[in-house]
Amino acid sequence: MSNKLIRFFFYLYVFFIPMEEILDVFFGVKTFAKPYRIFGIIFLILTFVDRTTGRKYDKTNMEGDKYLYQIYFLGLLITLVQSFFGNVHFDSFYPELIQIFLILMLYHHAKQFMLIHHFEKALRMFYISILCNAGFVVFGKLTSVIAYKRFSGFMENPNMCGFLLNVGFIITFYYFKKVAVSRRYLLVPLFMLLAYAIINTGSRSNFILLALNLSVLPFFVFKTRQAVVSLSLIGLSLLFTPLNQFIDSSNDENLVLVRMRNKQVNENAEDVRFRVFKAGRDLGEEILFTGIGIGQFVYYFPEYFSKYDFDNWFYGDTRGLTLHNYYLTLLIEYSFLGLFLFLIYLFISWRNLLGSKLLKKLNPNLYQLKFILLTYGMILCLFHTGTTIALIWFLFAVATCGVVQKPSGGVEKETIAEPQPDTTLTALAHGQ
Repeated sequence: MSNKLIRFFFYLYVFFIPMEEILDVFFGVKTFAKPYRIFGIIFLILTFVDRTTGRKYDKTNMEGDKYLYQIYFLGLLITLVQSFFGNVHFDSFYPELIQIFLILMLYHHAKQFMLIHHFEKALRMFYISILCNAGFVVFGKLTSVIAYKRFSGFMENPNMCGFLLNVGFIITFYYFKKVAVSRRYLLVPLFMLLAYAIINTGSRSNFILLALNLSVLPFFVFKTRQAVVSLSLIGLSLLFTPLNQFIDSSNDENLVLVRMRNKQVNENAEDVRFRVFKAGRDLGEEILFTGIGIGQFVYYFPEYFSKYDFDNWFYGDTRGLTLHNYYLTLLIEYSFLGLFLFLIYLFISWRNLLGSKLLKKLNPNLYQLKFILLTYGMILCLFHTGTTIALIWFLFAVATCGVVQKPSGGVEKETIAEPQPDTTLTALAHGQ
């Protein structure tokens, strides 16, 4: 079977990860069969059929992943034990188990596939999809055609969209550093687009993250003098971004700076997510953090959350059914041992990345990008139940693939080797 066909569906899978709600946005279709899942499944089937692809996999790229897989074997064991006592609701267990299996398989094969086949092209497809989200948000805001108060792009909610756009900001820095100085002006409109879109998501946390990106990242990825020049250039570009509408006396509570202002006025207000965290903590303490089983918190939520007297029916009936924190989810559903295994996975990932002298020497730009994306993946786990979120696992796959101490068999060369300086930007500029 042709590798071109496998690559085609892999790139479609990557492109549609930031487009998870595109069917709902354009056609009002809410379905489990989201495009990225469909293309991901086709990619997996073709990969299994094509045995030659499987034989090329480099096992040195999998060192920490075994701990990741052990988490879910542990979850199955805990669920089995809980089922003996009649404490498992299988109507939530089976759907989550299917999603976990799919996510882990895609994480495993995407990570290996990027190691062998055109990592830069996969990253470019992901980046273009992020820009499409940004463009859709800005289009909706400027034209008022889209009747949203807080814009989510093609993502599930505004907070996830804002985080995705911040990832796009990071990748723009990556391209900004790679290209020749004379071509960097071509990326200025992309900084403006992403910044304006982030603000229109109405996400306070992502607005703060944007500010940190602007103030810290230039000094992280450039030398001091270059950082000052680059930060000045980006800062000047943002002056032309229409921000004034967000700092006037507007009463639109969905605008990000208005929401931040109102939050400061009511100093006693507590973010609902912290109340969800407290409900999870109470449940964990009651069971001594021994685990309740995969996907089971949904049935404990009303009892433990009601103690905190929150009257937001929308949050309580829908989004509040998850713990909104992957670390806490592991601790409550998979036990303290599940959280410990995930921390081991993160430790090994960091150890390998920081010790990857070959990657740092041959492609320092990519090394810095992986460093930041691994950090971002950990941050995203703080605010979302990462068990079934494709974005989290794609970030981890990008951050950890090709991170080895020394080459084995030459398969890392394509991932690690420094690309030609202007290739990516030229492709983006010409829509290729």
